Amino acid sequence: MTTVIRVIMLACMLWVSVAVAEDPLDKERSALKGLLGQIESAINNRDIDQLTGAMHKDVMVTFLNGEVVRGIPAVRDYFDRMLGSDSAILKQYRTRAKEAQPATIIGHVALADGESKDEFVFADGSVMKFDTLWSTSLVQEDGQWRVRQLHFSANVFDNPILAAVEKSIIFSSIIALIIGLGLGALLTRKFWK
Repeated sequence: MTTVIRVIMLACMLWVSVAVAEDPLDKERSALKGLLGQIESAINNRDIDQLTGAMHKDVMVTFLNGEVVRGIPAVRDYFDRMLGSDSAILKQYRTRAKEAQPATIIGHVALADGESKDEFVFADGSVMKFDTLWSTSLVQEDGQWRVRQLHFSANVFDNPILAAVEKSIIFSSIIALIIGLGLGALLTRKFWK
């Protein structure tokens, strides 16, 4: 009987050790999370060298404005135009990104997606906050993961730009109504005299 109990206990211990065994891809997933942190830090600190250092030389990025750029020089040009020049549209771009789930890794290719909380400070000082979705394909070369493709997307049916336009339409409509009523009252007085 004691032998049977020992065999059962040994089997349970083996089952538990297999159940909690480390995922063989944990090291790679950890490296990918580190890369995500590097990209987030680069964006928040406007460090284009750090940002492009995380990218493959033939990277393709689709930005929130729908613009597609290919290659590191084009990424640099985009960020310079949007953030770096005197005529830049933005003063600041901040992000907080997180993965939706652990990356799928197949050999030297990884696929990841997630969301980010983005804040854009425009040149005129106005601020817009977006909930952005992103997806990326990464390749591993010489032991280093690099972003090969990156796509940003926002909800086109519910976002801060639409909300601002709606407010503007409502405000303009109220002003037009007040002006119309005022002109109507003046013309009515003049016509009935």
